[in-house]
Amino acid sequence: LQAPVPSIALQGHTARVNDVAFIEYNNTEYLATASRDGSVRIWDPASGRTVTSHKGRSSVVKVAASEAGGRLVFTTKNGRAAVPGVDGKRLTRLCILRSGGRVSDARVSRDGSLVLTAESDRTARIWDVKTGELLHVLAGHQGEVNSAAFRVTGKQHKDKKIRVVTASRDRTARIWDVQLQKPRVLGIKSGSRITAAALSPDQRRVALVRRRGPRFEASVVDARTG
Repeated sequence: LQAPVPSIALQGHTARVNDVAFIEYNNTEYLATASRDGSVRIWDPASGRTVTSHKGRSSVVKVAASEAGGRLVFTTKNGRAAVPGVDGKRLTRLCILRSGGRVSDARVSRDGSLVLTAESDRTARIWDVKTGELLHVLAGHQGEVNSAAFRVTGKQHKDKKIRVVTASRDRTARIWDVQLQKPRVLGIKSGSRITAAALSPDQRRVALVRRRGPRFEASVVDARTG
């Protein structure tokens, strides 16, 4: 049996830590934290040592990382999303995504090449990480998009196929096949507010979190039929 991993306290933030995500860079695993103190910190999870950090003016609400490619995206209380460059073990110049509204959620593709944002202007947007270029705008919800997730297949940019699931305050979730000129939109209707959505690795199922009064309930639905 393997020995249990020792518990290590990560000390350095000066206010509440809002979110956490593992990130892999050059075959080494790190941990990213987002804090109300306005900073994002990258840690060595084995030693608890801060490797690098970025300090801003606004509370950092969420942080997400790619499964490979060493990419982060974080969102702030003032509604911005930013992707820091990585140079060795340092966070370098930020790429600020010029969104259409306040960013509610953000995710990075597995390979670190794309970022998906959910926004208050009723859209979800897909961005090129290297350039900050806006590639796609997914419009159709009648309320703020508060959660979004995606799966990307294909290695070359021109061959990539992107499927997105979005959840909105309009009490619907939608599935988008982005490469089609008119994206196929499958509306998943709910009698209650949908606060979060996720897409399974095989893209056949959608997981939803619904708010029913004071309770939050999770469910799984068929991605083809809703």
